[in-house]
Amino acid sequence: MRAHIPMERRNRKEDRLTHDANLAQRICKFFCYVLHRDFGFGKDRLNRMLCGVVELMTETSEDELFWEHLDQVVIDECGLDFSREVVDTDGKAVNLRIK
Repeated sequence: MRAHIPMERRNRKEDRLTHDANLAQRICKFFCYVLHRDFGFGKDRLNRMLCGVVELMTETSEDELFWEHLDQVVIDECGLDFSREVVDTDGKAVNLRIK
């Protein structure tokens, strides 16, 4: 038996997904713009960067220690001032804020 999901609730979820996709695209545009303007990245390098981001995003669901490893590189090796990710028991990062 299939559960009935009210149309209003379904639309809210679709609206949220659309909003999230639009936000992600805008953030990617920020990165592309700065990399192009300040570091001379062209189409090929920007596409490689975006593909690398997509690969990393895929790894987040496959690797329980992903955020710990990412923090080691970004915070410890690069010295950037980010908060460390706190991972819940399901392996999901629960804090995604900049320090």
